[in-house]
Amino acid sequence: MLRRTVNAASLSAGEAYLTLYSSTPARHRRTLRAIATDAREQRLGVWAADQSANFELLDHDSLAPPTGALILPKLFRRCTDYIKAREGGFAGTLPDWLVAASATGRRPENDLLLIGGITEVSLASVVQHLNDRIRFTADLLDVVFIEK
Repeated sequence: MLRRTVNAASLSAGEAYLTLYSSTPARHRRTLRAIATDAREQRLGVWAADQSANFELLDHDSLAPPTGALILPKLFRRCTDYIKAREGGFAGTLPDWLVAASATGRRPENDLLLIGGITEVSLASVVQHLNDRIRFTADLLDVVFIEK
């Protein structure tokens, strides 16, 4: 049944990134991951242009279509909020901001992730900020976001 859903069709065509949550049943995660893996191997859709592993982050234009970096949507949202914070005077790196923003208790920006289904880490621990470059060091298909 799952393979006949719109989600599966979107993943199969590369029209969507795989974004899994801990509430998703394990067998569904395996099936959806396999579908997304096939699309990535064929470099379909987003996989032909994905830059999540290493992209430049200077300002909002760095992520704006059509010339900005195409990245995982959750990472995109965190980066755009970080840019706003930087415009407001925040002087640290993206990982610094993820930790600091989460410490306020208003909005948990530093998501918890499962990598490979077994290792629990924070988003800040898989994001590197070197000069103007952001690196997402985990394999996007191995990430499961832990729901609060």
